[in-house]
Amino acid sequence: MTTRERETLHIELLSYWHAGTGKGEGSGADALVARTPGGLPYLPGRTLYGLLREAVALAEAAGQIGKGRTDALFGTRSQATGEEPGEGGLGRFADEDRPTLELTSAFLARDWPESPEALAWEAWAANPDHAGALAELTPRLAATAVDERGLARRRSLRSVEVAVPLDLYAEISAPPELGDWRADLGKALPLLRAVGSRRSRGFGRCRVTFLDEKGGDR
Repeated sequence: MTTRERETLHIELLSYWHAGTGKGEGSGADALVARTPGGLPYLPGRTLYGLLREAVALAEAAGQIGKGRTDALFGTRSQATGEEPGEGGLGRFADEDRPTLELTSAFLARDWPESPEALAWEAWAANPDHAGALAELTPRLAATAVDERGLARRRSLRSVEVAVPLDLYAEISAPPELGDWRADLGKALPLLRAVGSRRSRGFGRCRVTFLDEKGGDR
């Protein structure tokens, strides 16, 4: 079996962000955030993968990386497998015909859910004494549409659950035949400025970098 080359991505959220489930809560929030089994917010690998691909495509269009590298790194017909965090949070995306990058979902700790830090986070979230603090990680914001007179439109009030600014970590890997994929991603990461939904409204502003061996950004 070919050994894959691995890196850790550090996603530093700088504002409220919303990575949704597509589900609401009836009389509660109209849109809920994605959560781990313990109730902690996380960024699904499918969402992050698509945004990374978009950033690499922009870098390729600007001539910062070689022509054809977007398809080489991400493939042309991508599909997700193993997305549920209960199965390790692996958002594995691969072209049907050739090896490509693989990416996990982004969590509050590295090597989710097996690492000691990940286990500690889930244990903290499961403690009933921390219910209030856990709720503070995902406040709810209300908004309504207004008409041309500046008045609220009828039945337009919506409540959206968001997550507070946090540091998230995702694992990314590639087979050696993809060449210097680290350099290509390194040029594209500064182009990824926001994640999740409602990015045009200022949600999900972020800074994404590689983590070095000592846990610092590079």
